[in-house]
Amino acid sequence: MQGSITLNELGTLIVFALIIVAGGYVIMTLRNINGLIKRASVLLQKNKHYFNQIIPNINTISENTANVAKDLKKSVDEAGVAQPVGLRKRPANYGLGSNDGGKGGQNCCGRRAMKPPLRL
Repeated sequence: MQGSITLNELGTLIVFALIIVAGGYVIMTLRNINGLIKRASVLLQKNKHYFNQIIPNINTISENTANVAKDLKKSVDEAGVAQPVGLRKRPANYGLGSNDGGKGGQNCCGRRAMKPPLRL
């Protein structure tokens, strides 16, 4: 017994297989969503007391939060930009390795040393 399959039948078989795979995916997704909703419902029931305390006071809580943020911004603005401690704009090189007393002679590497910064 020998049988042949047409392209039309092959296309129908592929579409049917895709529908089965997509249906399985939809079923798994719906089960996950259902489990998520159950967990959210349990958490809401467990914390219902806290929500009942927070919701009537939400206006006060938001005003307090705005005041704290405003005070924090004001204190940061008053403090200004932090200056690095112990760092200088230009490191002093007092002619290391030279015998001229650090007056800008040659240093140990044969390069000209930087003059010491002016002190005011």
